[in-house]
Amino acid sequence: MKGTVQKLTGDRYRIGIYVNGKKQWITNYVDGKPIDGEILERALHRIRSEIDGGTFRIDNWRKSSLYIFKNAVQDYQDSNRASPEWEYNRGNIIDKHILPYFAEKNIKNIDSVLIRDWWKERVDSLNYSPSFKREIKKMMLAIMKFHNDIVRVPKFPKVKVKARKITHPTVEDQAHIMEFIPDQHKAIFTLILESGCRPCEAIRLRKTDVDRIVGKITFRNTKNGKDRDYPIMPSFEDALKLRDLVSPYAFSWGEGHKYNRKHLSKVWNKANAKATQKHGTQHYRMYDNRSACASRLAPKMDAKTLCGAMGHDIRTSLKYYIDTDIEALRKALGTRADTTESK
Repeated sequence: MKGTVQKLTGDRYRIGIYVNGKKQWITNYVDGKPIDGEILERALHRIRSEIDGGTFRIDNWRKSSLYIFKNAVQDYQDSNRASPEWEYNRGNIIDKHILPYFAEKNIKNIDSVLIRDWWKERVDSLNYSPSFKREIKKMMLAIMKFHNDIVRVPKFPKVKVKARKITHPTVEDQAHIMEFIPDQHKAIFTLILESGCRPCEAIRLRKTDVDRIVGKITFRNTKNGKDRDYPIMPSFEDALKLRDLVSPYAFSWGEGHKYNRKHLSKVWNKANAKATQKHGTQHYRMYDNRSACASRLAPKMDAKTLCGAMGHDIRTSLKYYIDTDIEALRKALGTRADTTESK
């Protein structure tokens, strides 16, 4: 018999043994513990001793030996050191959400059914945010992937995110909020409200993207990676007037400072809070102005034109932006009924 040693990820090894002309891989010691640098020599010595004594049986090394999950986790942590802060966060997730369910189980018996039961009982049933649930899932998945040479990585459930109810600020609500937007920021918010563009598109809009001769603005490299043209409308034509001769961007504040998303959100939320206090306006995200604009445009044009204006595909527009107008529906059904009766 001939043998080879191959290094795996981290401090893991596997031993190749030729049995009857066919290579067999050994990744675990006889007690089920994965072969690492500490026990590699011991494993090799034992294999040689068994071969010399005529007692070597590949099945004894390949059988499904008990490998306690908590030991598997310790091996993972020892081989994947991180910063003290991440070690603390990782340890909390493991100790509170993973070990209590899997600690004494054989890691080789953890399949998609067991993962699904754990997820339903210990994660999904609790009131955690989707982002924290993803962290728990990522941690458990990392442990299983680390041991993928001895266990098949099971299928994990998807993190469910409750669909947020889309709210559309009315023209009156927008007017109340714009009342408290400082004058130096009114221009960029006027474009966002009137065109329905994404805030990042307004931020990146350059002076060279404003073509007053043709009467259009071009939003470059949008979310879907394409450029999108939008006509210059009277409602935001004044907002596009040059105010800063130094900055290459259409909108800037202070002494030529470029806007960023965080700054815009801060200005919007502050104005929204004041409008709530004075007029009772509910809280809206700055991005909600996009859906408000799309909802106003939807009855005036066909779906294809609306998709071109907003830069979305038809499915997204139908799902988030196009509401059913009950009066338009009643009129359409009534017209249909009249036509049927006349026939």
